[in-house]
This record gives sequence, structure tokens and C-alpha cells, in this order.
Amino acid sequence: MGGCNCSDKSVVEVQKAKKNVWTDDDTTKLKGLFVSIDTNNNGFCEISQLQEYFKTKYSPDMINGMIKDFDAKDDTKLSFDQFLKMWQDLGLEIPAEGSAKPKDEKIIDLSPSV
Repeated sequence: MGGCNCSDKSVVEVQKAKKNVWTDDDTTKLKGLFVSIDTNNNGFCEISQLQEYFKTKYSPDMINGMIKDFDAKDDTKLSFDQFLKMWQDLGLEIPAEGSAKPKDEKIIDLSPSV
């Protein structure tokens, strides 16, 4: 009766990409990334830490905008829940295990041209 043959890994991967399914394993990997970015171990990712992490991928203005959009307390830092929501809502790729840097080395600058 129709449905998914879930033993077919490629079908599952395609459906995951289409539905943006978030697994417990994804959350665990992202928690590890969060802890590695939180270099002062205060339980938050601060602007300077996120700028350091994303510096090869996004412009400082873009990073500031990302934080502003997900910083519900407007305290210029993200809790893990805010960090998780940002990652999910923006559809950011979780880096390979053991990698502390984003894959893409191209800087994305969305600031208006002068």
C-alpha cells in the first residue's frame, strides 16, 4: 500500500531533506558544536565566538543579524535552545563529527552595496 520503503537509505535521506527532520543524533552533534564554540564555558554562544566560528562563511553583519533574529532576550548571546532554533530555522548544515569549522570557505556578505 504505497508508503516508504524505509530500508532504502536514499529514500529516507531525501525525505529527511524535504521535511527538514531533526533527529536526536543531530541535536547531540549540535550540542557538541555549541560546547566547542562556547570557549569561555558560560553556557552561551556570544557574538565574538560566533563571529570566530562563522568568519570564513558569513560577513560580520550577517552574523550579527543571525544573532539578533534568534536572541530572544536581546542579550547578544545565544543559549543552546536559541542556537538550536537558529540552526534549524536557517537550515544550516551540521559539520562532520570532529569538525569545528563550517565546510564552506566562501564568505557570504549580504550587506547592501554602496
